[in-house]
Amino acid sequence: MDGWGYSFNVVACFTRKWISYAFDTNTTRHVAIDSITNAVAAEKPDCSRLRIRTDNGNQYASHDFRKVVQILGISKHEFIWKNTPEQNEHVESFHKTLKKEYM
Repeated sequence: MDGWGYSFNVVACFTRKWISYAFDTNTTRHVAIDSITNAVAAEKPDCSRLRIRTDNGNQYASHDFRKVVQILGISKHEFIWKNTPEQNEHVESFHKTLKKEYM
């Protein structure tokens, strides 16, 4: 693939384990939905105890994404404050390592 691509990654906050991802040339709600459904399919967690944290991108605030979170039974969806990537530091650290090691 030439040009830019976007990786939507799911990283466990506690273990820092890379659980799932979805990759595309666009940042759409469909790619965001794929990343979270792939994670649930791979790990099969008790979603009633699961909390997800995302940035404030339109794809995560979309009705479709919120509906999937509800259907999966995920107990809580948190948004980080705007312009505060340190609130999502485990993912930011993962992205830094990914870029350094593989790009």
